Amino acid sequence: MRAGEPRSGSAMRNIVDPNQQVVETYESLAGLIDYEMLAPELSHDQVHEGCGLARAYAVRAMLVRPIDVDHALRWMEGSGVTVASTVGWPEGTSTTAVKLYEGRDLLRRGVTELEMVISAAKMISREFQYVEMELLQMSRSCQEHGATLKIVLRENLLGNDQKIIATKIAKRIEAQFLVVRHTPEVLELLKPLLKDRIELKASGAESLEDTLALREAGYRRIGTPSAAAILDAWKARLEAQHPAERPERAS
Repeated sequence: MRAGEPRSGSAMRNIVDPNQQVVETYESLAGLIDYEMLAPELSHDQVHEGCGLARAYAVRAMLVRPIDVDHALRWMEGSGVTVASTVGWPEGTSTTAVKLYEGRDLLRRGVTELEMVISAAKMISREFQYVEMELLQMSRSCQEHGATLKIVLRENLLGNDQKIIATKIAKRIEAQFLVVRHTPEVLELLKPLLKDRIELKASGAESLEDTLALREAGYRRIGTPSAAAILDAWKARLEAQHPAERPERAS
């Protein structure tokens, strides 16, 4: 299976009824969600609780800080939920050597998805070769481990030409995802450049309505610290639409 593709099973699929109407499932939304626990003030106990929620709600991935990776891998073992972490978070200002060590250390520990922050400072300085070589080295390390690489684009700091160049770099180094904060303008600018070679992840969804709108816009992964509330609302909606076929509740 190509890195970045959904897990086998129904997580990314809807059911088609005999009348050829698409019937939503719980997994059709839960399978898109990255439960993000990156706030600097989160305690060990809060991360432990979050991992329990990620397991219970069967989200796509649990995105944790590097300091939480060892615990998260142990807590999530056997859950089917991917453990992901970050490189160069939050602004990508570490040196290349530091970023590569951080990423490779996380891969060695067992992380199978990395979100690497592109250097806005280098992009603004038009040091595009520096950025590309940095990302290329991380991409090769991910490929060696069969891991997914997501490039985090600080689009609010960049001009449109820099966003376009960053997207082309992400395609060339064979990243699987580009992570952005959604705006209609960003989506309109970047989506035509992807050409089915890289997927988009939106970060920062706060509600079920946000999440459904992002899915409709074409995002293949949706990051949120509010996964439980969003999926509770989703289950309630499915129950209201199909009361005789209530989705199993997360414990």
